Amino acid sequence: MVGRIALLTLAAVVFSGCQSEPFGCDSNEQCQVDTAAGVCEANGYCSFSDPECESGRRYSNLAGGGLAGLCVNTPAETTGAASSSGPGTTTINPMTGLTTELTTMSTSSGSSSTTMDATSTTAPGSTDTGTTGGLDSSSTGEPGLDDGLVVYVSFDDPPTDDGVFPAHPGHLVASCNNIASSCPSMVAGMVGMAGQFDGVDDRISVDDDARLRFQDSMSMCLWTRRTGPFAGEYALLAGKAYGDDSANSYEFYLANPNDNAQTYEVNFSTDAPPVSASRSAELTNDWTHLCGIWDGEAWRLYINGRESGFEPLATAPSYDGHPFLIGADTESGSVTHFFPGEIDEVRLYERALSPGEVMTLASEG
Repeated sequence: MVGRIALLTLAAVVFSGCQSEPFGCDSNEQCQVDTAAGVCEANGYCSFSDPECESGRRYSNLAGGGLAGLCVNTPAETTGAASSSGPGTTTINPMTGLTTELTTMSTSSGSSSTTMDATSTTAPGSTDTGTTGGLDSSSTGEPGLDDGLVVYVSFDDPPTDDGVFPAHPGHLVASCNNIASSCPSMVAGMVGMAGQFDGVDDRISVDDDARLRFQDSMSMCLWTRRTGPFAGEYALLAGKAYGDDSANSYEFYLANPNDNAQTYEVNFSTDAPPVSASRSAELTNDWTHLCGIWDGEAWRLYINGRESGFEPLATAPSYDGHPFLIGADTESGSVTHFFPGEIDEVRLYERALSPGEVMTLASEG
């Protein structure tokens, strides 16, 4: 116990001498503390040897994503791209690039213990768990993944004959504008079933509501996989239009720069005021998890659980009576910019998710 505390304290002293933010790494060489050789885990945080952990490694006190001081999960046989070298190995999801460290961790201190994974969380000193939004959350006062959820379209329950998706308790109703022919087809998704949008007329709509007009924070998350080209300069994944032209209060859209058939620019954007957090990414044939977060101060884009775009925004977007659309946009009164591909697990929150919650959703697949 003394050796572990001394090691973690030493790591904190060495790293914190020049920074107070979480310390990220790109190589094992950045995880050296005097004679202690650390490992740069595949999630970008340092771990050090600790025999009290089943895996033999524990995250530094300056690891981010809620991992500080936690045991790295039990080593497993590598199944995807290799992670950094060092004690043990890491399982990597080849779809997302996310590792099992992001979803399963354990630590112990005295008589209390903590276990966290994508399906269950038990807080120190507590044995109660609650299930929310398909994922479990702790009962310690921390928000669960169903807290603040305004719209949730899982695609696991097919729409009715008139195009209405079964509503989850407390969530706004999503439908295909009461036109069953404009509903996406149901196909195997990243989590259960997904919607296959044809890029021609498929879309899902949620009528305007006060809960869609976020004033101080919001989060919009989904899985997507593009399966074909789209007409025009962009295609909308999800968003709420604003005004009589082409503006949006908030939106996720793909732009195709220079007619490149592979690389698409992912944008988490608002036109009122105009702010866009964007990044170019390969989106053909690969499932990709996107989250757009507004915390009242900044507009942040997360791709596969990692922050990939940032723009300051301290002003709430402007709103009007347009619906929230999935798979299409409203422009000058017409529904257009249809998305050709699959969309799964659409979540719209009236709060800002934490980076740890974003990683949990990105690990769900």
